[in-house]
This record gives sequence, C-alpha cells and structure tokens, in this order.
Amino acid sequence: MEADGIEHDPVEVQNIDVYTAQRYSAILNANQPVDNYWIRAPPTGGAPGPGGNPNFDPDLTRAILRYKGAPDVEPTTVNPGGPKLLDEQMHPIPSEHPGMLGSGPPDVGKNMAGA
Repeated sequence: MEADGIEHDPVEVQNIDVYTAQRYSAILNANQPVDNYWIRAPPTGGAPGPGGNPNFDPDLTRAILRYKGAPDVEPTTVNPGGPKLLDEQMHPIPSEHPGMLGSGPPDVGKNMAGA
C-alpha cells in the first residue's frame, strides 16, 4: 500500500477516502465470483447539480471491474460498506532512499526516455 509516494504496511479495508491532492496505490484482491463490479470514487465534498461543480457528479467517478468471462453489461453491485481506511492505521515502511526498499528486483521494469 502506498500513500502520496510513501509505502506503508498493508491494511485490509473495503473503502478508502481520497481527498484533494491525495494519491493512493492499493492491491485489489479480486476474489469474488466472475461478474461485473463498480469501482466507485465519489467526491468527498462540493455541491453537485446545476449550480455546483459538474466534476462532483458521482456518476462521473466510477469504473467497471470486469472479470474475464463476465458478460459485457453494466454491473448491478452496490457499495457493500465494510471497514474504511483510517489515518491512524497507516504505518510507513522505513526506507533508505528511493529504489532501496525491498530486496528483490521489480515485478515489471520499464525504461522511459523523455525528450
């Protein structure tokens, strides 16, 4: 698990609130029956509607997680609730400097060149 570029000890949760300018990386445990599932990222503030910010429309902040073999239809899932990530659960993993965390090679290596 990673928050704002810093790796943390893993925490098993069902929901993560992401506020303005925050970034999270998490491992999704895809262990449900083959089907289509909503991944939701509802905004945590602001006012939707004609006089509000159109970017705070919850219908604009979702994606479909489609298991291989699932039909090509929209999901019917609802938010199941469950434990939410709390700030006090976050414990950074100590590191020496970038690139020194862990003892093995990367899972996937990419070389990128900029111009």
